[in-house]
Amino acid sequence: MAREEDTIIRKAKAGDADATRELVERYQSPLVSFLYGLTGSTSTTEDLAQEVFVRALSSLENFKTGGSFRSWLFGIAHHIHVDHLRRQRERPMQSLVEDEAVKRRAGVSGQRSMEDADRFEEAEERVQRLRQVLDQMNPEHRAVLSARYLQNLRRNEIAEMLGISEFNVKMRLYRAKKELVDRFERIARTSG
Repeated sequence: MAREEDTIIRKAKAGDADATRELVERYQSPLVSFLYGLTGSTSTTEDLAQEVFVRALSSLENFKTGGSFRSWLFGIAHHIHVDHLRRQRERPMQSLVEDEAVKRRAGVSGQRSMEDADRFEEAEERVQRLRQVLDQMNPEHRAVLSARYLQNLRRNEIAEMLGISEFNVKMRLYRAKKELVDRFERIARTSG
């Protein structure tokens, strides 16, 4: 796989359109998933993913063959997300989550029994609280959680992506999980 990927990257660096398309197709889904974990917004995710691919493909000559292209690409995604947060304060996802919950409930209302609807509503409330917590978290913590648990990147890949040591990744993961639990518990107590 690594040799095949190196060949594709070499061809893409040389301007081969098919190789470039292959890279985009190979990494589009994981990249979108990673960015969605950071933003929680489909439209923002699509915009940022496009920006990531444009930046990555235009600076492909900077990628060192033999390294992890995925880590390099996700590193670019992380930096673009941080830039996005700096440019405009990310609006709370609460309204987006509420809109999605209303749509889902409307689709469920005629199809499920009251008991199923109650369970569905409870699950929606938990998802809403989790989204609220993630929205309030430190962006660096969101990034390491998304990379580790949504993308299954190893600590060394996250370290490469963020340009930090594996020890720092381990510490950020620890702090991110602690922040997630603390914030979730606070929200659960106040809504409880």
